[in-house]
Amino acid sequence: MQDRRPVRQRLTAHYTSEEIAVWMHRAHPQLGDQSPRHLIHQGRAEEVHRVIDRLDDGAYI
Repeated sequence: MQDRRPVRQRLTAHYTSEEIAVWMHRAHPQLGDQSPRHLIHQGRAEEVHRVIDRLDDGAYI
């Protein structure tokens, strides 16, 4: 079962609040060099969740 809590909530398992702010606004290579925030605002949060799923599974992102 996939975890679909809000993105910021999921990230607290891995990052501080300051790191989350940076992560949300910085272009990410696994998101086509777009920021997670941008994709979420475009209605594409599922793509962001897939990156966090890999992070949860222990992948280096």
